[in-house]
Order: sequence, then structure tokens, then C-alpha cells
Amino acid sequence: MVKKESKNKKEVISRKIPEGIVILSVVLFAGALISALLALWMFNAADQFPLYAAELGQVYEQQEVGPMVFVNLGVLFVVFSLVSYFIGRGLVKLQNKSRIALIVVLILSLSSSIYNLVWAKLIYSSVFTLLINGVAIWYLFRKETIRAFN
Repeated sequence: MVKKESKNKKEVISRKIPEGIVILSVVLFAGALISALLALWMFNAADQFPLYAAELGQVYEQQEVGPMVFVNLGVLFVVFSLVSYFIGRGLVKLQNKSRIALIVVLILSLSSSIYNLVWAKLIYSSVFTLLINGVAIWYLFRKETIRAFN
């Protein structure tokens, strides 16, 4: 018995994934893994909070630091991890909505880098992030890249 594939699946399989998309998806998958590990670390830090509460109190004298700060950061890292994973997976499947979602995320990151460059005076990291995000946005708007997603 021969299994028949749908025409849509054959088209997706026959399309070649551009190397830049593979690189972007690998970076997104690595970011998802790192974010997941950071989330686990934050949840563990919230659990172990009494062990180093005194040191945190010395560093952050005027702010109330409690275990919920670590839980909130852990939840934020879980969200980052899921977003990175699903955008990376969509890029591998050549879904245009993932390309658009990545462009939106890159533009948000670009605006954050501009803010850090102008007001926070974080010159080196901001310039590096601006360059990386600019190249990624340029690549995602190239005709060849857009054609791969259509």
C-alpha cells in the first residue's frame, strides 16, 4: 500500500530552504534553549532565595527584592523561549507568518537598541545589536527570501 502525500506537503518538501533562513532558525532554536535554561535557573533561584537574600539586600538597598522577582523573570524567559521556538519552527517550514513575526521582533529589538544607544549610553552592545538586527531585517526583505516563503 502506497501512502499518498497531499500536494501542499509535496510543495513544501520540494522547496529548498535558503541558508540564511537555516542560520536564523538555528539562532532562534539556540535562543529558545538558552531562555528555557534561564527560566529553570530563575525558578530554582526563587526556591533557593533564603540562601542569598542577604547579599541581594546589600546590592539592591532601596528596592524590595523577593522570590517573586525570580518567578516573574522565569515566566518571562519561558515566554521568550516559546516565541523563539515557534518562530524558528515556522521559518524551517517556510511559513510567511513566521517571517513577519521575526521582522516584528527584530524591529522591537532594533528600537530597544536605539534607546540604549541614545539614552542609556550602552554604545558597544547597542551598535553590535543594531548591526545584527539590521542585517537580519535586510535579509528577510530580500526578493529571494520573500520568494522562498511564497
